[in-house]
Amino acid sequence: MLIPAAALLYLCGGWVLGVVGAEYAAGGAGVLKVMVVASLFVGVNKVYFAIKRVQKDVKGIMVLSGAICSLIISNRPFYLCNDTFKCQCN
Repeated sequence: MLIPAAALLYLCGGWVLGVVGAEYAAGGAGVLKVMVVASLFVGVNKVYFAIKRVQKDVKGIMVLSGAICSLIISNRPFYLCNDTFKCQCN
């Protein structure tokens, strides 16, 4: 159910955002596409966590949660420091 909805939003997202306004659609279409792609990974993680909870595999849940946390924290300087947002990353 997530894949058809994600495909529809990815392809027609600009039109859907255009209901609010042309400028809003132009600025938000790229962000919407990134969120749609990210939703696929979130869906896979949620299914994995649900399966591991049913199996009562706490270790598997903790390992994946720790890996996700480590990846987010270690990539922080790369997605916060760019031409728009100046920071002291180097």
